[in-house]
Amino acid sequence: MMLKQVYYSYILYVFILLYTVVLCQIPDCRTPNNVYGICVEIQNCKRLFDEVVTDNKDAFPFIRASRCDPYNHTGLPKVCCGPDISFTNTSDSDDLKEGVTQKVGSVTTTLSPPSSENTILPRTCGRQKIFLDDKIYGGKQASIGEFPWLARLVYLSRDNRTNLGCSGFLIHSKFVLTAAHCLVGQYIKYLGSVQGVILGVYNDTTGRICVEQFCTDPPRNVSALPAIIHPNYEPNTHNHDIALIPLKEKIAFTNYIRAICLPQTTTNAIDFTVSGWGRTESGNSTAKLKVVVPRVNPAFCEERYRTVGQSLTDRQLCAGGEQGYSACTGDSGGPLMAMTKDDVWYAEGIVSFGASRCGIENWPSVYTHIPKYYDWVLEQIKNTLKTYNVDR
Repeated sequence: MMLKQVYYSYILYVFILLYTVVLCQIPDCRTPNNVYGICVEIQNCKRLFDEVVTDNKDAFPFIRASRCDPYNHTGLPKVCCGPDISFTNTSDSDDLKEGVTQKVGSVTTTLSPPSSENTILPRTCGRQKIFLDDKIYGGKQASIGEFPWLARLVYLSRDNRTNLGCSGFLIHSKFVLTAAHCLVGQYIKYLGSVQGVILGVYNDTTGRICVEQFCTDPPRNVSALPAIIHPNYEPNTHNHDIALIPLKEKIAFTNYIRAICLPQTTTNAIDFTVSGWGRTESGNSTAKLKVVVPRVNPAFCEERYRTVGQSLTDRQLCAGGEQGYSACTGDSGGPLMAMTKDDVWYAEGIVSFGASRCGIENWPSVYTHIPKYYDWVLEQIKNTLKTYNVDR
């Protein structure tokens, strides 16, 4: 009798164990081929992990498209593990290669590479090589090689002191895009006029930075030509808060200095990334930081700022408004960035202004909407190159 009870108990235990395993394996995601799979850390998905180990670059677009973790996930990457290691629909693969239909956050957005008809902006842009996977309010430190288009603006005061202020970002081998308010008014009064930019900065503006076995190139100090401020810029309303800084020399792109792409039309990205060296919870940051901020409904943002007498236009967009997460003073002029699922970054906005205190709930930051100024930017680049009689 006792032996029979032990036997039945064993059978019950095995049944419960198998039932638990089956429950744990219930499909909870869909692969890029629209097949059910399990969302697991990539090393637990043998068929995809083997492609990484063998460095099969042909499989990388499919692996990136298989990501199933949140956009701001900080742990090991998770993938939707299914039966495939490549696209079964060739049009999906073509889209990834050409950048036609791509995904930002959890929605699909149309972002195209620079047109073949446009020979001004670089065709290769928005790519970065990250070597390692406290002013960004609520932000975390960026990795070496991350956001290689970021620039620090260098000011020279009347008493010959060099100061660092706003950010900017490289969009061309000879041009940095930034906010107009960084080049006039209070910035000029207290910091002096812009003399140049520093490119390839990680968390130091003078020398190389080494983390484990990786070392950056030394930052590059580049002198600037006279800035081009939008002729309709309005300091009181922050309308048309955009400017270009032409550089005196043509920049050779490296792993640490590259250009970001500019979208010709509005994306429908639901999340953006902001990066810079501005104020944090504990003071100003010497390290490049980053934070993810959500797109905010324009009607809500307009109503919010209307309460303080500030009107917004369709040439501005809003993002952020979450407690403790924001772009802040010193990040002014930096890019509001969206990344496609093919790992190409686009700058959809320029940090313009926000609440007097950073990271306040329900007070989004306001950004200049770059697609509204795309043609203006190209025209200024063409005219400047022609004026100084230099090639692009």
